[in-house]
Amino acid sequence: MSDSFVHLHTHSEYSLLDGLNSLDRLVGRAAELGQPSLALTDHGVMHGAIDFHRTCRGHGIHPVLGVEAYLTKWGRPMGGRDKSLDAQRHHLLLLAQNDTGYRNLLKLCTQAHLEGFYHKPRVDHDRLRELSEGLICTSGCLSAEIPWLLSRGRDDEAAERTAWYVETFTRERFFLELEGHDIPELDVVNKGLLRLAKQFDLKMIASNDVHYACESDGKYQDVLLCVQTGSRRSDAKRMRMTGDSYFLRSRSQMEDAFRNKVDLPRDVFDRTIEIAEMCNVNPEDDAYHMPRFPLPEGFETDKAYLEELTGTGLRKLYGSGPGESTAQDRLRAELDMTAISAAVYPQVAADYQILCCGASMGLGYGPLVVSREPAELSDLAGKRVAMPGPHTTAFMLSKMFLPPVEAVQLPFDEV
Repeated sequence: MSDSFVHLHTHSEYSLLDGLNSLDRLVGRAAELGQPSLALTDHGVMHGAIDFHRTCRGHGIHPVLGVEAYLTKWGRPMGGRDKSLDAQRHHLLLLAQNDTGYRNLLKLCTQAHLEGFYHKPRVDHDRLRELSEGLICTSGCLSAEIPWLLSRGRDDEAAERTAWYVETFTRERFFLELEGHDIPELDVVNKGLLRLAKQFDLKMIASNDVHYACESDGKYQDVLLCVQTGSRRSDAKRMRMTGDSYFLRSRSQMEDAFRNKVDLPRDVFDRTIEIAEMCNVNPEDDAYHMPRFPLPEGFETDKAYLEELTGTGLRKLYGSGPGESTAQDRLRAELDMTAISAAVYPQVAADYQILCCGASMGLGYGPLVVSREPAELSDLAGKRVAMPGPHTTAFMLSKMFLPPVEAVQLPFDEV
């Protein structure tokens, strides 16, 4: 049995203390309903993207990768830390349309945590516009910018923001999102969105802000919210969801949810399938990828920078001693056999060394295994390091993810 609807606004357990269910339960439920696709849009993170992609493939469902990002108030920079101006923020639903969009989502999430974290990992409008290529955007839930303005009667400002989103994403990649939950403000918001759709000639979609798989899971998600807020279920004024409607509804249930609220054409539900079909990302392709690092001034290629690093290392280790000539010959031979695209690896390793230095402060790091890289090259590039702290251990940073260096030329990815 097929169900002609796709949920494009879905939270999993990776929306910590907010989304209830595991990826397998969510995807399994979508498969039971016969829905052809499912999106994952956790709050501010994409930690579940790879597992979600694998789980969907295992259930024969097309995965759509996205995030519900946190957006600063209009005009506020993501680096702002003013209590009165930056404590509030908006939500924004973003979906990766292609590989470029997927990389831009990763950049947005990373930069939100490194540069924009204030209570939540945030991006600002300038950064969103800068990294908007390959992304599909919707107007979002009640906490998103346009619905928030509409719910407060600020219709002119909502129209101005809508114009900004249309300019940033174009009409082909920006959609107005209507939800059918039992929230009084949503009636006002949905009517406002209908006006904006007509004013800007925009397409609409129906969504359900999914936080759990089945309707019966609502009571458990309510307990989860109590854990998040440090409340008891008996507390009258605590944060709570409005009813048990935040589950994976079928197409007929979605239509019923709007039936007594607003008259929607069928294409508002059909369009969820069209958007899912627009999104084609494979985060696990079989190609090898190396990050592209900015080179220091004075270097035009990664190979030239590698030669400088190893040359400096050779002089430090050998000086003008009797072993220098032999070491230089060995270094030259190893440099000659190193693929140009593998020459960027010392920079990857240098970044990883910085991460590993945190081990002395109790920070974790990934497993390390023996490297295939030529030993002299590794030593002189500074990649064999002694880890500080009470558990000092000599180790070599790994590049087991690379093939033999002489066998293949690797493509570069922007970082």
